[in-house]
Amino acid sequence: MVIKVDADKAKKWSDKEVLIQWHKGFKDTLLTHKYQKEEDLNSFEQNMATHPSWLNGKHSTRC
Repeated sequence: MVIKVDADKAKKWSDKEVLIQWHKGFKDTLLTHKYQKEEDLNSFEQNMATHPSWLNGKHSTRC
């Protein structure tokens, strides 16, 4: 898969927008699904849902 990202535009994305874009290429998880639906999350779940680097086992620059 080849992805072209406008870095300046992406830097302005909210956590929710990052997840929306992520889900265009990858399957969602229970936590990211709950976050997008604005369901109640505890602090651990919130942290995991908003730091997508754990989804692919790589560190993200957004962390």
